[in-house]
Amino acid sequence: MYRVIDIHKAVATSFITLKNEDSGSVIRCFDDSRLMSAINFEFLEVGKSYDCKIELFGEFTDKVDHEDYVTVNGDEPEVVIGTTRYIKVVDNNDCYYIDKWKLDAIDLTKDPYFWYSRMDLVQVNDIVHADLRRSFNELNEESFDTRGIAADDIPAKLEQAIQTRPLHEGETKLGRFAVYLYEGVKYFVKFGSDGQVDFFYPWTD
Repeated sequence: MYRVIDIHKAVATSFITLKNEDSGSVIRCFDDSRLMSAINFEFLEVGKSYDCKIELFGEFTDKVDHEDYVTVNGDEPEVVIGTTRYIKVVDNNDCYYIDKWKLDAIDLTKDPYFWYSRMDLVQVNDIVHADLRRSFNELNEESFDTRGIAADDIPAKLEQAIQTRPLHEGETKLGRFAVYLYEGVKYFVKFGSDGQVDFFYPWTD
């Protein structure tokens, strides 16, 4: 279990500081779950404890010249989070997850260390990050359904919302986004590189 120490929010993403209640380790995780779905990790509260799964982002290497690394020996158990296969790595009583495809592509006898540049929150209790769940279309319709908006009405809501002035605009690793307010509901819109709408759903602050 992890206790939430601090939550630092930007417009569309957050950095969450967690303390492992078993090991005492304090880590800082990136959370972009709001970018992908209205079903996200917004329910986290400072001072409360949750069952969290944390993915390491980085690459395998043959030497260590920094502190942010774990050693992988190939015997780690394989687990599935959502629809994605991971290996579960234990480091000083802390559990982390590395995407299995990265392990399949390397020779551990040559590159036994995994250097990571970021920790991402991918599951909290029974909520899995949308990247690892069903297709976006299913998540999108579910998000609108919770607001009482039928799937057939989604295109009209999009057209009407993007004609208003954005409350927020910005850009992340996923591309350009904007938040609109229409009929008392905030909507999140993610744009592709061609300027077309990639996805659209009700937004929760």
